[in-house]
Amino acid sequence: MRTSFVFYDSWWEAIQNLPRDVQGDVLTAIIEYGLTGETTGQLKPIAKAMLAMAKTQIDVNNQRFENGKKGGRPNQGETKGKPNNNQTETKEKPKGNQTGTKVEPNVNDNVNENNYPPISPPKGGQDLNQDEDTLSEREAELNAREQELLKREAALKAKEGTKLPDISFVSDDFKDIFETWLKYKQEKRESYKSKKSLQACYKKLLTLSGNNPDTARNVVEQSMANNWSGLFGLTGNNHGTANRSNYTSKQEANAYALERLQQHKLDLEAGLADQVERPF
Repeated sequence: MRTSFVFYDSWWEAIQNLPRDVQGDVLTAIIEYGLTGETTGQLKPIAKAMLAMAKTQIDVNNQRFENGKKGGRPNQGETKGKPNNNQTETKEKPKGNQTGTKVEPNVNDNVNENNYPPISPPKGGQDLNQDEDTLSEREAELNAREQELLKREAALKAKEGTKLPDISFVSDDFKDIFETWLKYKQEKRESYKSKKSLQACYKKLLTLSGNNPDTARNVVEQSMANNWSGLFGLTGNNHGTANRSNYTSKQEANAYALERLQQHKLDLEAGLADQVERPF
């Protein structure tokens, strides 16, 4: 296990563009390989790609370091054979016009000296950043489409809310009048809970109007003018109860109010009204 290795600034320039959590995985993988020559655990794709960027240079530096420990390659002029016994060793004297030779340093000395140019990061690191930008743009497009679909859904629901229920059971003479009443109920955000309650409301309108379309229109307009949720007989005629102003005593007026309240409670139970109206 080594005690040090060379970490190039070009590596850091590539790593610092990654997210913080990914930077930690990449740095750990490079440091572990630089000191031990191997990696432990399963590396994520980005960490694996960045390690491949530095792995080749780390291997080259380690090999040069090992060669330096052995003293480098042997000198070219050195011979290993011994002279024969009948031979005498002659030493050639240097000529007067020769100068001394300089001893060149071992090129395989300590690798810790930063004498080697750093390698450039592979194109894969740039591709990763481009992929992240593409994913962000795609996500923004999907969010915009989702918002558009929600708006369309809300518009369809609003359109369905304005659709009148089936009133095919209403006679032609009363159809326009009854549609006017149902549109008024929609504006108040009120509706009849079932077809049975809708039919009961129509029967009540026929009863209050004596099967007279003109009287039925007056009954509907009376409830609309008073902002009532239900239908009541016309005041001051033969089809309804007398107006409160016709009563001469407080007791008669209270009796009239009680009668109206009881009638409206019955309408609530039958689903003909949604809230208790004031009798006046």
